[in-house]
Amino acid sequence: MPHPTFNRFPRRAPRVPVTLLATVLKDAGGQARGCLVQDFSEGGARLTFPGVPALGQRFQLLVPRLDRIYEAELRWQSGQDVGVAFSAVMPT
Repeated sequence: MPHPTFNRFPRRAPRVPVTLLATVLKDAGGQARGCLVQDFSEGGARLTFPGVPALGQRFQLLVPRLDRIYEAELRWQSGQDVGVAFSAVMPT
């Protein structure tokens, strides 16, 4: 079942199911935090964390397999799952 906030934030591009390791370079406490990218599009992603994350509104997301760092903005959070929108992308 889709997350209830999905309709509030329409997507610009369809998301593709993936499983990619990623790292939030600095969470709200200034620490790196590992996660999985579960759905991905050029405009955003759904991330899953091993616990409930404390994230800032904006953060950098390193996805080594794609050789990219994404400037991410928190759009929604439900427990361990987080939706983000990408505002910029940089090669690593």
